[in-house]
Amino acid sequence: MKGGALFVGTAIYYLKNVRDSSALPEWRGGKLLIILDEGILNTDDYKEVRQLIKKYFYIKAIISLSRDTFVPVSSTSTKTSVLYAIKKEDPDAVQQEPIFFAHVEKVGIDTRKRVCANHLFNSGNDILSKYMEFKKKVLSSYIETIFSRQKFAEQGLSKGTIVG
Repeated sequence: MKGGALFVGTAIYYLKNVRDSSALPEWRGGKLLIILDEGILNTDDYKEVRQLIKKYFYIKAIISLSRDTFVPVSSTSTKTSVLYAIKKEDPDAVQQEPIFFAHVEKVGIDTRKRVCANHLFNSGNDILSKYMEFKKKVLSSYIETIFSRQKFAEQGLSKGTIVG
């Protein structure tokens, strides 16, 4: 089993179910930010790991990284993604909020260890800025403690929307 899958399984036991009781329901638990081999997110071999993630976490974002992201430090090209999730208070709860998806082509260093553009952050039109805009719209789409898909759609974002 890949190391990332083992870390996800361990995080279930180490993260708190409720970290901030005053937060909205899908934002109360401990936070998980992990880089995973995309095989964990996409192949049949890791279906059970994905089911564990879905059962124990609210998935906030999945950011696909370029295949060459880790070439400068590991001399290997492996397709990876960043998973941002928050532990559920109740494993039977169903996620209501949408998930932020993005792809990052450049991460600040190229395969020859030279500085290049960084699409993750620091450009104003980066993934972090887009995620923060998305999160703000998600949080403002609540009516008391209930997420409203209609309110979210009224803000110009809906299922399948691509934010440029």
